[in-house]
Amino acid sequence: MKTIQRLICLCFILTMALGAFAGCVPKDPNEGKLVLAKDSEALYTIVIASDANDVIRRAAAQLQTYLEKITGAGFRVVTDDAEETETEFCVGKTNRESDGDFDRVMLGEEGFIIRNTDQKLFLVGGGDRGTLYAVYTFLEEYLGVRYYTETVEKIPVAETLVIEPFEKDNYQKPRMEQRRESLHPSNSAYWNEKQKLNVVTDSQKLPIAGGITYSGPWYVHTFGTLLGWNPSRSYRNQPCLNDIGLYEIMLHNAKRYLAKNPDADVISISQNDSTLAESGECQCSACTAAREQYGSSGVVLNYVNRLATALKSSYPNIRVETLAYYYTQEPPKGGVKAADNVIVRFCNAGGCIRHSLNEESLESDQFYEANTALSYQYLLGWKECAKNLYIWDYGSNFGCTGAIMPSIDRIYDNITLSYDAGANGFFMQGMQDAGEFTELRAYLTAKLLWNPKMTKDEFDAHMTDFLEGYYGVDAAPFIRAYLEDAKEITASIHSSMYADSRRYLPIETKTDESGKVVLNTEIIDRLNAYFDDAEAAAHSFEEVLRIRKSRIPVLYYEVVAHFVTAAETGESEDELAAQSGRYLDAMRASGLNRLKETMAIPDSPNLYNAPLYWGEKYRGVYSDETLAEKREAEEAAKAAEAEGKEESEAEEGADGFIVDTSEEKPKKTEETVIDVTKAEG
Repeated sequence: MKTIQRLICLCFILTMALGAFAGCVPKDPNEGKLVLAKDSEALYTIVIASDANDVIRRAAAQLQTYLEKITGAGFRVVTDDAEETETEFCVGKTNRESDGDFDRVMLGEEGFIIRNTDQKLFLVGGGDRGTLYAVYTFLEEYLGVRYYTETVEKIPVAETLVIEPFEKDNYQKPRMEQRRESLHPSNSAYWNEKQKLNVVTDSQKLPIAGGITYSGPWYVHTFGTLLGWNPSRSYRNQPCLNDIGLYEIMLHNAKRYLAKNPDADVISISQNDSTLAESGECQCSACTAAREQYGSSGVVLNYVNRLATALKSSYPNIRVETLAYYYTQEPPKGGVKAADNVIVRFCNAGGCIRHSLNEESLESDQFYEANTALSYQYLLGWKECAKNLYIWDYGSNFGCTGAIMPSIDRIYDNITLSYDAGANGFFMQGMQDAGEFTELRAYLTAKLLWNPKMTKDEFDAHMTDFLEGYYGVDAAPFIRAYLEDAKEITASIHSSMYADSRRYLPIETKTDESGKVVLNTEIIDRLNAYFDDAEAAAHSFEEVLRIRKSRIPVLYYEVVAHFVTAAETGESEDELAAQSGRYLDAMRASGLNRLKETMAIPDSPNLYNAPLYWGEKYRGVYSDETLAEKREAEEAAKAAEAEGKEESEAEEGADGFIVDTSEEKPKKTEETVIDVTKAEG
């Protein structure tokens, strides 16, 4: 009996000891989590359908590439006829899902769902492009990858890669159906794809997945091109919209372009380029009477409506895009509305490049401030006239790429305001190879175009993320401080998108201790100090180069200030040439080659002049009087050339296109303005 009692007691002691020992074993910190890789060994497999197309295969390959960069592990891509395992990435439609698991019709081409079921991760799009977006979003939101530019990305390093399981689907769908920008680095097709930009142009071809395509001669300002006019004839010159012969030529040529590209989504039939002061509208009695009844935009919209209706029978899926630009910004009168297959793209032209749409006052006596407020009122009015309302905004200073114009908040305000006003498409035009903080602007624009309902705090978080990733964590606060200071310096400025910074930045002289008049560099020194500190805080030479590129607008301000004050300070030609050389060297070292929208850097720019006339040898061209004289001379030469042309008839050109070869201003008929209510099929 005692022996049995001793054995029972011994068993109890052993049990207690084993329990205590088990309690000392540390718990696996990753228990219950999704372990994608451990010690650089892949624990997940990437699965695609056995008949997956090139887009899905690319999505899987991108997921594989980034996972391998993060972990150093080799992740396999297999088709769904392979044996199923518990830990899989299921990319696109595979046999790992059951019927009805994903509503692809609801998702549309670009929507997607990221779902966690047990140990499996589903990255599923409504269409192929949506699946690709799901992969890039998973890498970004769950693994911390960032796509700042085409060459600068943030890729974390983790030999053991773990994420928390999640019960709620990550469901995303674009709020704007068309998303495009031309700020650098949007000329990179792969960066566009990663940022979910979706318009395909000749210079912005999207790899494999494609996107929205345009037919026709170009994507904007096509009246003249559709008539066979040359560019010099088209600029500041609109066709008569009551000339039935011109209408027939334009319709014929639009059909020819569509026949060559029948799968396109959009064709642009839009007014020729013009200026705020010179529209070039036809002045015949019929067009003049029509404008009184419908307004300039109503006359154009009626005309485009008729063309769109005529095209619809042969091309039911094509949409016709036209502009509300300068003289057509004001919404139409007389009840004119855009046809269902017409897109009206409202251009935020003629306003202030520094301030947002809702920051300006109609009561201001400052032209660009009042015009911005007026543009916003016009935009709100178009909501009632166009079912398909797109926006064209401007993210760069096109007249002077070197100007200081820190309008970052304007990006947030204008995109969110446009969306709230009913816009479902947006194009942010910018300089692809020049411009102030163009990479930051491009990144933030892309984020907003995908989600125009983000809060200002979310926008600021994206901005901080970019600054830290692009310039370095320690340098970023100095860049942010510079942007805030520059914003304050320019707060009271209301300037066009073609303004030179010498028009609005403080440029003053002072008398030094010796009594000599010198340039007052107080503001310049303060702005340069931010970049000095940022360079000192950078952790790599690549970060230093990015900081130096972003400093160029301050250098331009400084160099131009020397030129502007030279008459007072007595700086010599040699001294000024040295200043000019500093600026040019910085531009070229940073790979920048344009001064303005269409001008490359001349060998010896004359910084006495505005950028438009940097190639001129004489001074003083910056004055309004000299500019006016030069403009008059250019116009006189153009008029003389036009007078030498003889009137002729339309003739057939190459590929069946018809060219209007009539005189510069064709003879007008007195027919009633073309109205959508009389449209023919």
